[in-house]
Amino acid sequence: MTVTVGPATLLESLAEKEVVLLPLDWYQELVSRAGEPTRQQPFAEVLAFRQMLSRISAAEAILVRRLPTGHRIWTVTDAPDEETMNAIYWHEWELMERFPETDFDFHLLRRRGQPLTTLVTLADFDIHLPLHRHGSA
Repeated sequence: MTVTVGPATLLESLAEKEVVLLPLDWYQELVSRAGEPTRQQPFAEVLAFRQMLSRISAAEAILVRRLPTGHRIWTVTDAPDEETMNAIYWHEWELMERFPETDFDFHLLRRRGQPLTTLVTLADFDIHLPLHRHGSA
């Protein structure tokens, strides 16, 4: 048995609801994929950490190596005081809480007045992100 509903009747039955009409096969594909985890932006954790650390003026850059299940991250500073180090550690904890499915290995790299390139080879890292426009890292 086929029931035919006219456009006016259909619109009246929907009232104020927002509706998207799409082909049935598209709908079925969306429903089948609804339980799948969504893919997040690559390096989303690193970008979030960069945003967190950008509030700390003594934090100059982050260096990242990709791990099979996460990231190894170095935070670059010149000569951080205790307050700066505590703020960095707090943001590391915050990042782990925000992305519990990702493994992190954090390090603090103190330049102590030396150029960053005399301490590390930047080509050894997957990412080098300065935190401020005019940092020395």
